[in-house]
Amino acid sequence: MRIKKLVAMLLVVSMVFMSAGCSNGGSDSTTEVEKNISESISTEGSEDEPVSFTFAAHFADLKESNAALYNIIDTFNRQHEGQIVVNYSGSADKSVHITAMKLAAESGSLPDVFFLPTTNAVEFYEAGYLYDMTDMIEQYGDLDEDTLNSLYESKDLQDNSIYGLPLTALVTGFWYNKDVFDRYGVAYPDEGTTFDELLTMIDTFKANGVTTIINGAKTNYSVWAFLLAFARYGFFEHDKAIAAGSDVWSNDDFIKYFEKIQQLQEAGAFAENNSVTDFFQAKELFLAGEAAMFDSGAWDSAVVSDALGEKAGFWWGPIFEDSNYNQQYLMQAPSVSVRVNAESVKEPEKLEAITEFMKFYMSPEADQIRVDNGTVPLTSVDVDASNVNAAFAKMLEALKIEGWISVPYQADANLSEVVQEALYDSMFGVICGIYTPEEALEIMDEVQTRALEE
Repeated sequence: MRIKKLVAMLLVVSMVFMSAGCSNGGSDSTTEVEKNISESISTEGSEDEPVSFTFAAHFADLKESNAALYNIIDTFNRQHEGQIVVNYSGSADKSVHITAMKLAAESGSLPDVFFLPTTNAVEFYEAGYLYDMTDMIEQYGDLDEDTLNSLYESKDLQDNSIYGLPLTALVTGFWYNKDVFDRYGVAYPDEGTTFDELLTMIDTFKANGVTTIINGAKTNYSVWAFLLAFARYGFFEHDKAIAAGSDVWSNDDFIKYFEKIQQLQEAGAFAENNSVTDFFQAKELFLAGEAAMFDSGAWDSAVVSDALGEKAGFWWGPIFEDSNYNQQYLMQAPSVSVRVNAESVKEPEKLEAITEFMKFYMSPEADQIRVDNGTVPLTSVDVDASNVNAAFAKMLEALKIEGWISVPYQADANLSEVVQEALYDSMFGVICGIYTPEEALEIMDEVQTRALEE
């Protein structure tokens, strides 16, 4: 396995486990977090001890940081009282958690179920640390055909098996402020809005000193809506061949797409100070009514709703009439990152317990818990949304547009870290007027070639 030995191992282990406590046995630092999940579980008087396993992720205080996951685990524990107990182990943040998982892999103490993104999962997979969940999902899971197909399409480790389930569904696009549109007599965007119509909107907003699309290049990955639009120029017809070295980024389809981004820049769609603005500053400007649209996602629904209420809207971006590819793409892509330790499932009782939990985790009941706690459902949008905030409700409506389908995964999901960074920088390079489309994609090809050689 290509996991590098870390310098000053004892110091790092001490630091990580003080904050994370990620081994199967847990540690004092996670006792309270685990207690939050299982404090109501009583096994007194039962003839057999319940089967227990650990779910480790990058939320130090799960109840505060991810209420949906907290309540899914808590509900499952209550329903299986005396039989199965899921203990939660949390880390201080994502980087601390990933470091802890690498150390645990080397020492043979990986948690039973754990969060691990694709960029790190490849080396775990190659070392045999990850359990193939295909049989678990197909034989024991209660999933419809569309959900199963989505899991296969979004699999991040390409051997025709499933090595991860989504921690969440990634929903991204443009939030928009109806007040700004109303002020200047501009029609709200919808699923039929074309790129040329967007350019007309930009002309009106620019003439009135309003930024059309606010984002921030200092947070270089904040190009979510642009990654989605990539699908409308054939990204998923090219990406695997590019990764294999039989295709290039500088292909005719991608050049046409990057030319569209350049047109937006030349039309004045973006803030003049974009290059020195970060995502959080961009958000504040949008919430203050200084921009018509904001490139973001489901995670911002609460603050958007607080600021705009019923004046909040959600849009998937324009359709491109010069493209031959499907234009009816939305983003409800599973963020594949929940893994199962291959060693853990060698115990039949633990395999059965984990399988039972995963079945619940992907169920309509769990999806309702997600929605009730402000998180997007994984397998369906057929949920009761009566108690959600106004912005979240608009986003759920957008997910139900007839005939539209989700991309299988976000365009950057299966790229190596260096190629990811190059993609973000190339996109923002065009957005900020630094690169031409050709220059941006030539940079992508150079980085991709080096990645293939390594």
